[in-house]
Amino acid sequence: NGTWYLSETSGTHRAWLRGPANTNFDLYLYRWSGSQWTIAAQSEGATSEEAISYNGTPGYYVFAVYSRQGAGQYEFWLQRP
Repeated sequence: NGTWYLSETSGTHRAWLRGPANTNFDLYLYRWSGSQWTIAAQSEGATSEEAISYNGTPGYYVFAVYSRQGAGQYEFWLQRP
């Protein structure tokens, strides 16, 4: 839902996305730099199945899902350090 989270330890942020058939969704991980959100990692495949694995330091993070083609419900899994 666009809600950020605080990671208090270094470690791996993992996320998986699966959307409907015949769509193209992309997945982004943003990190707060102190003045703005910057892209930490991204997955931009040609389907609606995306995955990110990012080794990060403590800080504020948020995942974002973008639709490049089509729409519909999707499943999202997140594993934080």
